[in-house]
Amino acid sequence: MRYKKITILCIVLMLVVSALAACSTSDGGKDAESGQNKGSNQTGTAGDNLLSPMEISVAQWGSDVWGQQSDDKWLDDLGKKFNVTFKPIALTWADWQDKLKIWAASGNLPDMFVHDFNTFEWGGQGLVKPIDIAQLQKYPNVRRNISDSLLEALTVDGQIYSIPRSLWPDASKALTLSGIYVQKSYLTKAGLSTPPETLDGWVDFLRKAVKDDYSGSGKTIGLGGIVDQIMINPFVPNYSSWIQEDGKWIPGYFSKHHIEALKFGRQLYKEGLIDKDFSIRKGGDIDKLFQQGRVASYANNTDPDMLSNQVTSDMKGITTAADYITLALPPQAADSKRYFPATQNFSTYTGFSSKISDEKLERILQILDYVGSPEGRIYSVYGEEGKDFEKEGDTIVSLLPKNENGKQKMLQDVYPSSGFGRWFLSWDVETAMTNVAHSPVIQQMSADFYDSVRSQTTIPDPDFQIQFMSTPAKDKLPDLNKAYTDMYTKVIMNDNDIEKAFEEWLDQQMKKASKAIEEVNARVAELK
Repeated sequence: MRYKKITILCIVLMLVVSALAACSTSDGGKDAESGQNKGSNQTGTAGDNLLSPMEISVAQWGSDVWGQQSDDKWLDDLGKKFNVTFKPIALTWADWQDKLKIWAASGNLPDMFVHDFNTFEWGGQGLVKPIDIAQLQKYPNVRRNISDSLLEALTVDGQIYSIPRSLWPDASKALTLSGIYVQKSYLTKAGLSTPPETLDGWVDFLRKAVKDDYSGSGKTIGLGGIVDQIMINPFVPNYSSWIQEDGKWIPGYFSKHHIEALKFGRQLYKEGLIDKDFSIRKGGDIDKLFQQGRVASYANNTDPDMLSNQVTSDMKGITTAADYITLALPPQAADSKRYFPATQNFSTYTGFSSKISDEKLERILQILDYVGSPEGRIYSVYGEEGKDFEKEGDTIVSLLPKNENGKQKMLQDVYPSSGFGRWFLSWDVETAMTNVAHSPVIQQMSADFYDSVRSQTTIPDPDFQIQFMSTPAKDKLPDLNKAYTDMYTKVIMNDNDIEKAFEEWLDQQMKKASKAIEEVNARVAELK
């Protein structure tokens, strides 16, 4: 059997740089080198006969199937390195938040788990076990996932209550890879070689696509729902963060500039340029319609993992996503700048039950430090050398089977439990960009988009001190994103006065948020 060989010198160089960077952040060169090459060895490994056996319960999306296949020994093998038996607990995308709340209320949180709750609030309630910053510094591969400014913002009395699950293992490279998918054939029919660069250009493109029925189905859809980078970010670039407006810090959702975003959104909706059923679509519906060629554009991730999933078996003449998808940068705002959504390099955390012992927390940090090391990252992405992959110089050759479509399987396709290594500490987009399971075309497509965002857009710098500032009222703020999305959807779909509707919504939200805004601005004044 012949396996596809892809030279990945870039990943070798990246891992070397990662190792050197981590060494420079540790308290001692020798300890740091040990942490990078073997995972942290602060108290010895199982091979040293110094670690006592223990069980660790873990909850992550899809963890209910870990180890269920007879040949899925990935997590068991990881456990043997640290004399640990893992106990996976079921958690799905449909129920994860509700389950965690129930477990927290009943005192039955797993030893380690993913979550998106307010760490200050959960920490203050004694639900999660804190990590001393001095303790964190012993684990360079965990520490480098967190930027200095973010760590400072999350620290309370020398401790943090959870570990941010980063997109990038090196915080200095942090950038979300959300983007705008555009049908390449639609651009050609519209006489365009590249996606529109202005809001007016987008309106013109979408009008042509819908009016001239570019899909030939009689039901061509323009935008497949609310696309933030087209409909909101040009008006309020960093609206999901706290922003300074008229000399005061406020949640970005409250910006007066949302009125213009709502007017633009209504224009698109009333002209039929947005999917009329977007508010009632189920997850994945628009993905399928876009793949069928019926949607001009929609928002999706641009990492290689996602791009590799955009080709289905019934597509004729399509080899990779690059054959029919063009990735678009955000259109220009009124000041002619293209604003790309800023990122805090994470969206969720890994937390630890307050009931675990200090010894168990130390062991968990050792494990996370190992999976974040060059050796651990290779193990998490490619598996065991000689069994799952082999090296020929700087080339990694996958030994995993291919699927029914002839596509190279990824490690998690064969060993579902390897999701522990890939996602408890970091999504590791960096490694995904060079994963040999992806075609070179897809790797390059994602990397080029990343480079173009860096070089051609303006990325607002979120102020983590404000974003994660803990005050009594701010810690209790409800989910403003959901409230805003509900309001935006209703306003653009109806005929009510936009300014009045927004002001009424804002008045309702201020009843819950005014105290938080007052506390934040008072704290900022104290820090000056």
